[in-house]
Amino acid sequence: MLLLMLPCLFPLLAGQERVHERIEVIYQEILVRVFDGGRPITGLKAGDFLLYEDGRPVKVAYCRELRRSLAQPENEPGTPAEAKARPRLFLFMLWFNEESREWPKAWEYFLEKVYRPGDRVVLSDGAQVLELSSLDRDKEKTAAFFASMNVDLHWKRLDKIRLVGELEKSVTEFHEDLVFSQGDREELPSAREAREKSFLHRFQSGYLAALNEYRLARLKGRPAWLENLAGALKAVEAEKWALVFLQNERLPLLHRDSRLFRDAPMLQETLSELKRFMEDSEREIKLNSDVMGYLRDLRPLFVGANATYHVFLSDTAGDEIFNEHLQWQPVFSSWEGTFRQISADTGGKVINSTRLGEALRQAAEREDVYYVLTFKPSAGDKRRRDIKVDVKRPGLNTVYSRKLQLGELFPLKIQAMEWWDGKLTVSLADYQRTYGEEGLAGKLQVSLRAAVSGGAPLTAAREVTPKEPAADVAFALNFPTPGHYLVEVEVSDLLTGNRTRSGKEIDVAPPPAPVPQEIKDLPQILDLTAVLDRAAELDAVLQKAAGYCRRLKEAAFRFYCLEKVEERILERDPLMRRVDPAERRWHYDYQITGADGMIQERRRLILDGTHKVEREDAALETRFSSHYSVFLPVTLLAVENRREYSYRFIEREEVKDRRCAVVEVLPSQPQSSGIAQGKVWIDEADGSVLKIEMSPRGISGMEALEKAARKMSAELILNVIHWYLVGHDGLRFPSETQFIEQYRFDKSLANRPQIDVRGYHPSTTVLETRVRFVEFYRLQQRYEDYRFFEVESREEIHNLE
Repeated sequence: MLLLMLPCLFPLLAGQERVHERIEVIYQEILVRVFDGGRPITGLKAGDFLLYEDGRPVKVAYCRELRRSLAQPENEPGTPAEAKARPRLFLFMLWFNEESREWPKAWEYFLEKVYRPGDRVVLSDGAQVLELSSLDRDKEKTAAFFASMNVDLHWKRLDKIRLVGELEKSVTEFHEDLVFSQGDREELPSAREAREKSFLHRFQSGYLAALNEYRLARLKGRPAWLENLAGALKAVEAEKWALVFLQNERLPLLHRDSRLFRDAPMLQETLSELKRFMEDSEREIKLNSDVMGYLRDLRPLFVGANATYHVFLSDTAGDEIFNEHLQWQPVFSSWEGTFRQISADTGGKVINSTRLGEALRQAAEREDVYYVLTFKPSAGDKRRRDIKVDVKRPGLNTVYSRKLQLGELFPLKIQAMEWWDGKLTVSLADYQRTYGEEGLAGKLQVSLRAAVSGGAPLTAAREVTPKEPAADVAFALNFPTPGHYLVEVEVSDLLTGNRTRSGKEIDVAPPPAPVPQEIKDLPQILDLTAVLDRAAELDAVLQKAAGYCRRLKEAAFRFYCLEKVEERILERDPLMRRVDPAERRWHYDYQITGADGMIQERRRLILDGTHKVEREDAALETRFSSHYSVFLPVTLLAVENRREYSYRFIEREEVKDRRCAVVEVLPSQPQSSGIAQGKVWIDEADGSVLKIEMSPRGISGMEALEKAARKMSAELILNVIHWYLVGHDGLRFPSETQFIEQYRFDKSLANRPQIDVRGYHPSTTVLETRVRFVEFYRLQQRYEDYRFFEVESREEIHNLE
């Protein structure tokens, strides 16, 4: 598993030489969503994708599937606070045309079920934008925003009432002109046609003028404003969600059942012209065609903002029109069609419902699935590349950004060189990395030459493959003689050909005189009495522990309990450009059966995350796993295992009001690894074990973790603790097990030398040390609700002969 730690970077040393080479981009990442109709597709691998750059096929080096949902995770008691600190941004686009009684329900659901402290919220209603960093602190700003929005909706309602009046007047006057201005029956057809044409033109002018005035004031889009909004959204580094509440507009338009068509006398030519006018005006108003050109440009901007868009469509429910000529008719907005497509492209959901609270709940439960594809683009300039991504499986649709702007890399650097305790540590940065068999890694050749006056030079070379953006390479130098050495280091980036050099002077002092053996032994002679006392105490404790282990080993028991497993691991999400903890949870019905020194355990999975399941004989799916924890005291303390270990009394300590002896248990062979070892807390009264803290050397797979830590120039800190706080019939059973994988980065940072402006030469360099701890992995297993069916011990505690 790739360990995604980000080591600290260091300033340059004063005398460092820099070699500038040609810069070229080695790898890039692209986000892809794959759909079967509207259903997101999961489980794809790198080999399932076909990627083309400017029409040429490119190999997909690495593929990663990521998932997220809008719903707030249900954190159980005891969840670390930092696990809830994942940054999120919510953009509310509130496009209401009339007051909505359902909107407050959606806002209430968001506050109760989705929002958590630390989230950023942006409110926009088309006329104003408000960014909120804390809804608790910004209650007054939020109330003022919604009050202003309601005022605007009130004016919209008044404008629509005014529009109804103007259109009603225009149609009524046209109807009356046709009815009450009939001429003589002997009137020539040409005169009547001219008169009706005059009435029609006056009606058309008044009708269109009223509609266009309203459209320009209330229906005209703001493409430039939306373009700026999309650009600002893309610049934010967080998990981004856009919630678009789009209320369908309606207008009072002339309808075909109007009295105008039933009883108004008009020539067939006038009637045909009137119907054509109705069709043309409805098409112009309803389709809102003046923004279609902008929408084609806005769609890729919103998709490229790396946000998931949920669209909530609702109808207005205003007053009825009591008029014999007009009726409410929907306006088919081009914005609706565009945001429908944007939602589909970004893994969102489109819901057409007036129950906005329920609609938001449905959207919150939808899971967004996307893939991160890594590939090596062709060499050349940083122009924009045309990218095409297909899937080998037929019938699937891919959505991605079709334009790729390549980024800039920097020259290879030696950030610092530090000599300490016989080791020279070289800190490197800005080397190239690409994907290979071991994942994303660089490839560097580091050469060292140390020269001293009058002596032969020392040389060393090493090829390293760092997986992080910065790395330390350490050389253990055993200088043969004291003296003043000049050490030169040259680093070559084997992926790009870049090179850089730096040097450091090291003074090697003569070794100190040896300490006589009788002086070394003096403290031991003085403390001999104390050592004998501790040995007697240790022997007494181990005898009681051996008796307890015999009872535990020979006992017959069977119990069930609820095992709650929580796992948290750092993972990188390129969509947010940061490393965040990913969590998983399981609940098992856990059964242990012990008899005649044998033990069996069975698990039945009953909860996977938030989903209830029923899976018999389930295995732990965690990165680490502990088996037969109930018998671990027997492994460390039983008489038959004594020859494998040595024991040392450390101290006394109270655990849950029990006086315990803390005993260190180490393998008798110093080089043994992978064998259980650590510290044990033994109850001095009955020899039972309350706590075991395992040593990392006793954990299988420790060598691989230490190797990974060395590649990151970090110290591995692995804590594995077993608690036995559940007592029953004189025996103790597991209550909790913890695995914590942590890394310690201890860097010496060399600040840039300050410049003495009077003498124009650099002053001394100041060194400081920065220590940083990064918790990469945490596993917690809690055992609750014990149900004992049988506990029988066939021996009492007795002293060993």
